[in-house]
Amino acid sequence: MDIRTTDDGRTHKRELFVDGEQVSHLFVIDYQMRIGTVTVSMAGIGGVHTEWKHRNKGYMRVLFEDTLTYMRAQGYDVSMLFGIRSFYDKFGYIACLPSYRVEIQTRDAERARESIGDHLVREMMPEDMPTVLSIYAQRNAQRTCSVVRDLEQFTRFPKGTRWGTPVDAFVVEDQGQIGAYVVCDRWDESVNVAEIESASDSLYPDILYHLAKQAIDKRCAKIGLFLPPDHGFAEYIARYGCEWTINYPRNQHGMMRIIDQDSLMQKLQPVLQDRVTATDQHLADISIQTDLGTTALRIADAECTVVSEEPDTGPTVRLPQGNLMQLVVGYRSARDVLNAPAVQAEPEAADLLSVLFPKDSPYIWHPDHF
Repeated sequence: MDIRTTDDGRTHKRELFVDGEQVSHLFVIDYQMRIGTVTVSMAGIGGVHTEWKHRNKGYMRVLFEDTLTYMRAQGYDVSMLFGIRSFYDKFGYIACLPSYRVEIQTRDAERARESIGDHLVREMMPEDMPTVLSIYAQRNAQRTCSVVRDLEQFTRFPKGTRWGTPVDAFVVEDQGQIGAYVVCDRWDESVNVAEIESASDSLYPDILYHLAKQAIDKRCAKIGLFLPPDHGFAEYIARYGCEWTINYPRNQHGMMRIIDQDSLMQKLQPVLQDRVTATDQHLADISIQTDLGTTALRIADAECTVVSEEPDTGPTVRLPQGNLMQLVVGYRSARDVLNAPAVQAEPEAADLLSVLFPKDSPYIWHPDHF
């Protein structure tokens, strides 16, 4: 067997050869991803494939296990993928990303007309992208699991809510300046919003009414939006009535794992410090042990320091790295994780972990899915 890596910018193709024939391959893609106010190095996994005649021979297991070693050597903090059910968990990946969809009746969305301003709604043009990316960065500066975009790598919206789905996009101008943008699937039968951001909440009525007009033209009774429940536009449309669908996948779809625990936790120190500073609880040191190693948090006088050696005092938590990954992104609450069969913790650890790793709404916008 022979494993080869071909680098093409931020994309790295890894191939497994047997007797000179390629039998399996996958892609590792470089990303910077936010966790709270900090960014970490994320390895996106995509294009996982084994030739039909070579399936069920364990080739992908060999390639993937070697890729885990490769990712550690390359300095990634975490890895993410969007996978099939009950396959990637054997490599330490665990569900970390809920999927959210909200629907609003077109006739209810039309009511936004009474609040629209004197704003121009027009098609998004290529030259709008710098401003669009600026709005995206502003509104996602603290959104856990959102991808850091730059104009060199993100020159257009590559997809809508599904693979291969082209997009229609429009912007809203406020006094001649772009103040909001919306990305929708290009379908005649539906209005599905893949991404939406606005520099000002005052532009929400114009956005909603424009979507309502699209739905009327397409004869759609409903408008569907894929966005997290703590998003400003989600709060806005609730006043008109809407219906949410939230899916917590089991061993599939948006999954993550830790690659380098020491590096990850060191980068998270500013976030942990902010959380320690914000609480009025008295917090003690804590030791977190996973299959990847031990991370200790020393907490004294409202100062939180990440160290590799175990503290002399404070509780110890023993858990799989996947459960720690879920805590880090806020997918599960500390109380829920501590009730998992594979987790061992002293009683006083619950309050500590709840402060350090509060439940959140981790989200990566659909155009960034890989």
